[in-house]
Amino acid sequence: MSQKAMGPAEVIRAIESSEAKGSQQLGSHVRMRVGDCYTTVPVHARDLLKGLLRGIERDLEPCLDEGWLRK
Repeated sequence: MSQKAMGPAEVIRAIESSEAKGSQQLGSHVRMRVGDCYTTVPVHARDLLKGLLRGIERDLEPCLDEGWLRK
């Protein structure tokens, strides 16, 4: 499982270092694309808790390796 909590900037950096092709910000949410996979990262929260982190990880697992966020 991913860490207990991470900041939105940390998650975005992890996605960008994992071959992200583009991002789009709409208000307080950043939409990230890796290959054919998409996910949305809310940037209005201080920390993203483990349930939301797992959802983001699951969204991108088909395009990245399983457990990519924990690496």
